[in-house]
Amino acid sequence: MRRIRTLAGIIAIVAVCVGLNFVILNESVFTKSVLNSFGVAAGSGGIWLLVYFTGLFRRDKQYDTPYGLNSAVASLAFLVMCITAYAFVKRMDISLDLTQEGRRELASQTELVLESLTKPVEIFCIFVKTGDSRSMIAQDKTVRFLEQCQDLTDHITIEVIDPQKDVIQMKTMKVLHVTDVGTIVIRSGSRQKEIALSHVNARLEERDFTNALINVSRDITPKVYFLDGHGGHDIDDDDPTTGGHLFKSLLQHEAYEVEKLIIPIEAPSIPDDCSVLIINHYTSDLTPYEIGAFDQYIEDGGRMLFLI
Repeated sequence: MRRIRTLAGIIAIVAVCVGLNFVILNESVFTKSVLNSFGVAAGSGGIWLLVYFTGLFRRDKQYDTPYGLNSAVASLAFLVMCITAYAFVKRMDISLDLTQEGRRELASQTELVLESLTKPVEIFCIFVKTGDSRSMIAQDKTVRFLEQCQDLTDHITIEVIDPQKDVIQMKTMKVLHVTDVGTIVIRSGSRQKEIALSHVNARLEERDFTNALINVSRDITPKVYFLDGHGGHDIDDDDPTTGGHLFKSLLQHEAYEVEKLIIPIEAPSIPDDCSVLIINHYTSDLTPYEIGAFDQYIEDGGRMLFLI
C-alpha cells in the first residue's frame, strides 16, 4: 500500500508540472493536453488520499501521520508557489524568448514601424467560431501578438469580430475573403489590407503584419500603369477569361492606384509617378519609340512586369 501511495503521489506531481507547462505553451487552460494532465493529477491525487486515509483508519504503523501531512503540505505549498509565480509573470507581462525563431520578441524593423506610426490604424480580427481547439489557440496567440505590438504605439486599435454575428459591419468593411481559420484586416484611412490565415499558418506571422502595416500607413500611394494600345487583357474588361478587371481590382484592394498608359510618339517617356509598368498579354508588336522609353525607364531604376 505504501508503494501505491508513493507512486500515486509522484504521478500526481509530475502530471501537475506537465499540465502547467502545457498552460504556458498553449497560453490557454481549456485545451485537451492541459485538461488531460490535470485529470491524471486529480485521479492520482485521489488515489494517494484514499490510500493515505485508509492507512489512518487501519492505524497501520507504517503510515506516519506527521510525515504524511508534512509531505502533503509541502507538495501543496510548492504547487501554490508555481501558480503564484506564473500568475505574477503573466501579470507583469514578463517573458523570456527561448524559441529558436524568436516568436516572443518583436523584430527591430517591426518595432521601428510601430514607433514611427503617426496615423491611426484599425486592426480587425475576423474569427469564425468553429470549436476547433487548434484554431482557438492560434487566434488567441494572434490577439496576444497584436496586443504586444499595441504596447509600442498609441495609434493602434484592435477589435475582434464574429462574421456570423456582426453581419452589418462585415458588409461595410467590404472584405473580399474570410477563411474558416480567420482573416486579419488592417486599415488606415481609405487604405485596407487583408491577411487571410490558413491551416498551415493559423496565426498571424510578424512579417505579414509588418508589410501590411507599412502598406496602409505610407504617405505616397504607389501607382501601377498598364500599357494600353497593344490588345491583350483590358483592365476595364469584366470578362473572366479575356478581361483584366479582376487583376485591377486586386491591385486596388492592396492600396495601389491603377491607370492605363499610352506612350505618346512626340515625347515617349514613362510617368515619374509610375511604381510598376505592366504589359499584360500584348498581341501586337511594340514600337521602337516605346522600347526606347522602356530602356530609359529601366536605366532610371524603374520596374516592369511582362505577362505573356
